[in-house]
Amino acid sequence: MNQHLKKLYGMGLITKEDALKFSPDPKELARLMGITYEEV
Repeated sequence: MNQHLKKLYGMGLITKEDALKFSPDPKELARLMGITYEEV
């Protein structure tokens, strides 16, 4: 799932925020995307 979200983000189809919102494991997704994830 995270790999798919990362691919969509890389293609510019979804925003970083959307990707993290839909991810079952946003911390892992943030790591894959090379960004910092702060829980709100």
